[in-house]
Amino acid sequence: MEEMTVVHFILEEEGRGKKRRRGKWEYHVEKESLPVSGTLLVLYTVFLPFFCYKKKEWTAERFSEYFKGLPIPPQSREVYYLYQEKAQNFLGVGAEPISHDWLLFLIKYYQVSFDALILLPDEEMETEDIIRRYVKNTRYIGIASEETEDILELRESLFQEYGCLIDVAADMKKLHIPAAGRKLAVAGEELYGAVPGLFKGAWVWISTNTDKKNAARLCARVENVRYIDMKTFLRGIRT
Repeated sequence: MEEMTVVHFILEEEGRGKKRRRGKWEYHVEKESLPVSGTLLVLYTVFLPFFCYKKKEWTAERFSEYFKGLPIPPQSREVYYLYQEKAQNFLGVGAEPISHDWLLFLIKYYQVSFDALILLPDEEMETEDIIRRYVKNTRYIGIASEETEDILELRESLFQEYGCLIDVAADMKKLHIPAAGRKLAVAGEELYGAVPGLFKGAWVWISTNTDKKNAARLCARVENVRYIDMKTFLRGIRT
């Protein structure tokens, strides 16, 4: 069975990495496994202690030693690190965009069906693979992007192979998105000029970005848009 993993970091504000100065590191990690959509979903919750021991603050060296000993898998395409805001500030890190594997898993998990596919890509998005997976069963494909050489080559290749002419425009408002039917938007951080008036018909918006809230705020203003990101997914799993 395919396995996908989320490691969720939470700051334990009164927590201590050791009970005594010369004691062993103490880890507070909870793990649960859930079979969902033919996939084994593994959820780790890591409670990070604010103090090293007693009320002593961490040094960079001690915390690095502590963190390396955490019984969790390293980040990968199948393993996503999600941070509570306080834990994120404590660690001084930002959440990475979800991987291509996670994007495909979310589409499967939510059983998203669509007639039109709209991509608002960032550098990490595997645009060509997404399109090739769904081109045969999709009536419209639009990409918000400058007409780069890569995009033009992809457009020509897909037209020759499938007779599909991809709609490309640097601004989402200039795409010829059909008003009727079900739409799936896959977007990174950039919104490419998206405004509520563009959302005709039923939409699902999957954000590959976890930290930025612009897309979530946009979708909250429109009744017919379902917004999905890693945080909404995790909340749904745990309710």
